[in-house]
Amino acid sequence: MKAIILYNHRFNWMTKGIEMQDLAKAAGYEVVAELEFRKLHKMNYLTETKYEELDFLIQEHNIDKIILNEPVSIRHMRKLEDHFDDDEKSILDKTMLILEIFEKKASSSEIQLQIKFAKLKYSEPRMRTVVGETLRTEKQARDRGAGETMQQIMKSDMRGRVSKYEKQLKELIDLKKTEPDDTIPKIPIMGYYSIGKTTLFNILTSSDRETSQDAFTTMFMKSAWSKVAGYPVQLIDTIGLVDLPPAVIDAFSLMLQSIFASDILILGIDASANEDQFKDQLKSLMEYFERFASVDRKYMIIFILTKCDLIEKDTYDEYSKLIDDITEETALLRSYEILGVRSDKPEFMRQSFVNILDLMLEEELISFEYEGITQPESSLIHNHSRVTEEKWEDGLLKITGIIPKASLLKNLGNIKDKLLTEIEEDVEESETEEAEFTDFRNFEE
Repeated sequence: MKAIILYNHRFNWMTKGIEMQDLAKAAGYEVVAELEFRKLHKMNYLTETKYEELDFLIQEHNIDKIILNEPVSIRHMRKLEDHFDDDEKSILDKTMLILEIFEKKASSSEIQLQIKFAKLKYSEPRMRTVVGETLRTEKQARDRGAGETMQQIMKSDMRGRVSKYEKQLKELIDLKKTEPDDTIPKIPIMGYYSIGKTTLFNILTSSDRETSQDAFTTMFMKSAWSKVAGYPVQLIDTIGLVDLPPAVIDAFSLMLQSIFASDILILGIDASANEDQFKDQLKSLMEYFERFASVDRKYMIIFILTKCDLIEKDTYDEYSKLIDDITEETALLRSYEILGVRSDKPEFMRQSFVNILDLMLEEELISFEYEGITQPESSLIHNHSRVTEEKWEDGLLKITGIIPKASLLKNLGNIKDKLLTEIEEDVEESETEEAEFTDFRNFEE
């Protein structure tokens, strides 16, 4: 299906150029023309001249879909629809386009329910306006009281549908509030679409998940154990974030609340973006954090700057300073670390990640030493901990290592009689080198 994108350049980088092209492609549209404008007509959205340009492009390219790079007011959408009424052109603003992509790609019933609710919340104000205008202009023989009654009935139906979805979502949220397994640290990877979240996920879990430059390749949360630190952690690849109105974002609270149920978060940011783009990504991520973070938690954040092979060290330092500045004013934040990575240096990334993880989990990690271990017990210890030494003494196998305390108590509790020492302090540091930007830069003459 052929489409044209209308660009209103009043808005930030995420509503311009490449992003809208990506979104249109993800929705299955072929963008064959673009129309840029800066002057927004207060009443009609476009000026008469721009409507003439738009009509010409539509006729020239046989276009049947009009995409707007911004959420538009109810009044402006009605003006656009009235202009193309005879041709029955389909018009989507940015929010409607994103929800259409979600609807096409969603596979789980939970995501589908949240999408239906989001579409309803976004269309609710417009539907109320349309109902009111229709009843006011309807030329039927009835008195004023009957008209008001019909309007009340239609609005009541809309409220009823909203309440229905709210109830269903609440039931799903309550169903998921089971006792969490705190023996394995859970770490969601968040960030805007196409910044490399799935690539990070694959590197840290040795997985081979599908990666793509297309928007929203990941449409539901995927998790996998990672033994990169020796002891297991559960990494969660989440759906790419986008700019959406608050009411629509709230419709995805089931997914977002589950993300912020973790104490450690990875926030991925595309370091190859220019300064304004980087600031927008960072600001939006922290707004999500402030909106959905639990007031009962103190979070630890790993800021991972992707695509660092495309920037200079000065740029990396500047972006790190921007992160320092914004975190100073962020509530509910216990600590944070910054890690710059490139996909062609996976081993360095894994080693650096382990250093940071050990630092953040320092209060939960303990050193241990077991003696007289059998082969099955040795496998069990290796599965749940980072073994730092394994040796035979007097015919007995001794294993020394590091493990989260909760995991030791639950998973190794049945061999507690063979536990010689349990030291909560002085956790052995990882032998990997401290992460420095210059370690993975390839400076060429």
